[in-house]
Amino acid sequence: MNERVWEIVNLLVEMMSTDSDSPDTGISLIERLVKRGYHLGEIDAALQTVFSLPVRIAVVDTGDSSQNQRKHVSRRLLSSAERLALSTEAQDKLLRLSACGLVTDSELEDALLQLVTSSLRDVGVLELLLLLMSIIRDEDRRSLIAYELVSAEFALDPN
Repeated sequence: MNERVWEIVNLLVEMMSTDSDSPDTGISLIERLVKRGYHLGEIDAALQTVFSLPVRIAVVDTGDSSQNQRKHVSRRLLSSAERLALSTEAQDKLLRLSACGLVTDSELEDALLQLVTSSLRDVGVLELLLLLMSIIRDEDRRSLIAYELVSAEFALDPN
C-alpha cells in the first residue's frame, strides 16, 4: 500500500480520537485531508482500509486509577458509494443520529445497504427520514429522529 495512504489512515485515527468534543463527519474529515494536500483517490483508499477494520473498536484507558476509565469508540465513516447515495446534509444527519445513539449500528448498516443497492443518488434529509422510519421499530426513537430531521429541514421555530 502507498505510503501516503498509510499517512492518511494515521491522520484519520488521530483526527477522530482527538476531536471527541465536536465529532467530525466523514465529509469534514475528507475536506481537512484535501486541505493537507492529499488526493481523493488516496483518501478513498485509506477509508477502504479503515472500513476493513471492525466496525467498533473499544479502547479503555485506565490511567493511574480505576475511576479514570474512559471508553473511546470508533466512528463510522462512509464509503464512496454511500457518499454518492446521500446528500452531504443527509450524510451529516445520519452520522450524528448514529453517534448520539438514536440509530443503532445495525439500523445504520441496514439503511446504508438499502441506499447503496438502490438506484437513488443524492438522497436528501426527508427521504432519509422515510427510509429510517421503515427500518426503525421503536416508536420513541422514531419520534425523536423525526423531530430532529424535520425540525432541521424546515428550521421550525417553537414560538
